[in-house]
Amino acid sequence: MLWIYLSEVIWYLHPKTRGDESVSLFLLGAFTLYFSYIIGSPSIALILKSFGILLLIVGGVRTIWKVSAHTAGMSFMFAIASMFGHALLSIFALLIIPIVSWSRLKLKRHTLMQVIVGMILGMIIPMLLI
Repeated sequence: MLWIYLSEVIWYLHPKTRGDESVSLFLLGAFTLYFSYIIGSPSIALILKSFGILLLIVGGVRTIWKVSAHTAGMSFMFAIASMFGHALLSIFALLIIPIVSWSRLKLKRHTLMQVIVGMILGMIIPMLLI
C-alpha cells in the first residue's frame, strides 16, 4: 500500500475534488469488503462488511451531495460499540461525535444537514446489517 501511494499509482489517497473523494471511499469500501472475507473472526468480519457497505453508500451519496464521512465513521463506531456492549468505547464515541460534527461545521467543510445525514447513516447501516 505504501509503494502504491509513493509511486502515485493511485493518486486518490489525497483527493482534490468531490469526485476524487468518492473514488477514495469506493476503493476503501471495496478493500474493506474484500478484507472482511479473508479474516477469520466472524464478528470482526461482520463489522468490516457493514463498514465497507457504509463506505460504499457514503461514497455513492457523495457523488451528488457532500455528506460527512467523518461523522458517519464516528457514528458507526458508536453504533458498533453499543451493539457489542462495549460501554467505555460507546461513551468515548458518543463524546467525540459532537466534536467531529462541530469541527466539520467550523471548517465549513459541510452544512448542518450534511453532518446530520452522515451521523444517521453511520448509526443506521450497522443496525440494519448486524
